[in-house]
Amino acid sequence: MAALAVWMDRHEAKIFLFRADGVETRHLKAHGGVHPSGHGKEHDLHKFFHDLTAELTRSTMQACLLMGPGVAKEQFKHELEAKHPQLAKCIVGMESTDHLSDAQLQDHARRFFKHRGVFEGL
Repeated sequence: MAALAVWMDRHEAKIFLFRADGVETRHLKAHGGVHPSGHGKEHDLHKFFHDLTAELTRSTMQACLLMGPGVAKEQFKHELEAKHPQLAKCIVGMESTDHLSDAQLQDHARRFFKHRGVFEGL
């Protein structure tokens, strides 16, 4: 079992998988760009959310923290609640954070999980 922290915006996701033996980091980029007319934006976002959902499914997580600067984390959570309610139940928190280094994001997530006793179950 593991705890997962995801920092995300509409363009990328940084995924930190916390296990007893360390932290595994993955980066996921949104596919394609947006046509100047704006077409394709929602399709690309849904594809991005689909890919991120697949990463969460593979992780065997028991708890997930969503972080990021904008509304993408809330949109992603709503999509999980609608399409993958079992995964959505693993979300234990959402926090607004700026663009931080990977080390700063890991430290933030560690403090969050430790404060809530998540690591005791790992």
